[in-house]
Amino acid sequence: MAQQGTEKKYTTGLFVEEKAFDWGTVIKQSYKVDDFVKFLQENRNEKGYVNVDVKKSKDGTKMYGEVNSYVPKNTFAPQASNLSDLPF
Repeated sequence: MAQQGTEKKYTTGLFVEEKAFDWGTVIKQSYKVDDFVKFLQENRNEKGYVNVDVKKSKDGTKMYGEVNSYVPKNTFAPQASNLSDLPF
């Protein structure tokens, strides 16, 4: 199972390529099935998903997948209330 952290983790078995045509752009994806299935199984989160961000390299010539392991912090923590303290 994937753990939240700052270490970047890149996909294995996923290959992404962008092709521009006169009529538009196509994002082509290829999966090396055995490698990608193993990667998915090893990196799924507690809900069974693997979140992947597809990004362009800094020079813009290649694309790659990076695991997105962001988990929002629950900033709202309701406190137990005592109904007898209510003003009405």
